[in-house]
Amino acid sequence: MTLKTLIVGASHTAALRLAWRASPSHWPRMDLTFAAVQGDVAEFQVTDQTLTAQDPAKLHRLTGQTQFDLTAFDVIALCGGTPSTFHALQLYTHARWPGLPSTQAAPLDAPNLLSANCFELALTGIIRSAPAIPLLTQIRPATAARLFAIPHPALSAQVLDQSRHHQGFATLHRSGDGPALTQMLDRAAIRAYNDLARYIPTPPQVRLHQFFTHPDFRRGATRLGPSDTQPQPPTDYLHGNAAYGHHVLSALHDCL
Repeated sequence: MTLKTLIVGASHTAALRLAWRASPSHWPRMDLTFAAVQGDVAEFQVTDQTLTAQDPAKLHRLTGQTQFDLTAFDVIALCGGTPSTFHALQLYTHARWPGLPSTQAAPLDAPNLLSANCFELALTGIIRSAPAIPLLTQIRPATAARLFAIPHPALSAQVLDQSRHHQGFATLHRSGDGPALTQMLDRAAIRAYNDLARYIPTPPQVRLHQFFTHPDFRRGATRLGPSDTQPQPPTDYLHGNAAYGHHVLSALHDCL
């Protein structure tokens, strides 16, 4: 059975659309439609079971449509305003929990040592403050579709060679805390979405050092546009390419 699936997102949608255009038959259980805006998913709104945008012209330029009937879909997946490694690093910069490699090596140097559960609860709160939760809260009563949340790509491991501009990420990597923080982020995300949507963790195939994206899945990334063909600048380390999108779509397909 083929499920009508709507992918709702912002700039990260480009990687998924490119993957889908390249080999749609690879995911036989999905028939994909994309609703994408440049900027933030907070620009979306739901009115009378219909997904629209604050600027319909912008939505039309990127998708060829100004609205999407949410009742027409079996599956809806959100890939913008969702959990990010930036959420985890934001809290990690100010707090740790016992058992991390960094706290075992120098426990007195750990800023604001919290219990693991307290850290998870705080991170859950940060994730809940992102734009995905309000949008999913609008979508949920408007459709019987199954809802999913796809996290933002982690930064490419290339940033470790640019530590002057990404000092927090370099410090995290040197500490050895990256794998544990990745697991913490996933647990907090599952907790944040709870019964609202199913959270799909970043596929392990695209990770490097667990906390970062392997550079092979960033190179050649493109900007979201009518055809998604304009390259991202060389200094962009956040967006994934079509190969990255392929693994994300496969992770979603495996959940259906």
